[in-house]
Amino acid sequence: MRKKVALMTWYKYYNYGTALQAVALYNTIKRLGYDVDVINYSPRKNRNYSCDKVYRSIFKMTLNKMKEVLNPSGISCERIKLFNNFVLDNITETKPCRSYPELHDLNKIYDAFICGSDQIWSPLWFDDKYFLSFVDEPQKMIAYAPSMGNNKADDKNLKKEISKNLKRFSNLSVRENDGKKLINKLTGQMAKVVLDPTLLLLKDDWDSYASKGQTKELQNKAYIICYFLGDSKKYTKYVSMLSQKAGIPYYIIPVKRNQYADSHKISFEIGPAEFISLIKNARYVCTDSFHGMAFSIIYN
Repeated sequence: MRKKVALMTWYKYYNYGTALQAVALYNTIKRLGYDVDVINYSPRKNRNYSCDKVYRSIFKMTLNKMKEVLNPSGISCERIKLFNNFVLDNITETKPCRSYPELHDLNKIYDAFICGSDQIWSPLWFDDKYFLSFVDEPQKMIAYAPSMGNNKADDKNLKKEISKNLKRFSNLSVRENDGKKLINKLTGQMAKVVLDPTLLLLKDDWDSYASKGQTKELQNKAYIICYFLGDSKKYTKYVSMLSQKAGIPYYIIPVKRNQYADSHKISFEIGPAEFISLIKNARYVCTDSFHGMAFSIIYN
């Protein structure tokens, strides 16, 4: 009988990297010979441990930025549908787990639990469920490439909680060196730095997803694709210069409110499959995104 693995990660946000890393890690585990399900969990709210006004202000600002990036007001029903269909076509889920007891019940079903990747361990939106706090036996817990998204945790209560949860892991890895340093500082443990899940799949693997997101509008055309999570305005003059020098147009994948009003906004909706296809077939990619860079590397 094949062993069963439960994967705890972000996958419901309408963010390309989030959806693609979840599908990549799911399929990697499956190829290793295990039955795998993604834990169907959505946090109700983020816990803010800080009593300091400055920290609260940073937390609020970061959370608002995250909401703006992941769920801008202009997001269409069509994009939501493309995301939902992509994720649900490529993973299987557990039953919905809305509470600690429901998560705890998974101990009766699964032989191992993996948490990762993305910024699930960021001190700015701490949730102990993403540290597998509901798993009874620590030897069944594996962390694969979670990102801290930050190189420090200042609040003493927050540090205590993170440290307590990290010390339960005997199989511990992270996505960045900064995360490795922070874990060592908090716990004395040495985590391995490993590849983001999107880089575990080969170009041919991603081609099968890209083929389902072929875009007729740009087929057989030379173009520059832009994917910016930060302030795209400061990049515009450089992208314009590249466009003029190369003699080809540039298009922006809109993910923030101001990008939806940009005249270079791409004219059709883009789900994760379309995102891969656009990067695969672009002459150049301009991005400030980790996963934008990752897929640019995958497609040379």
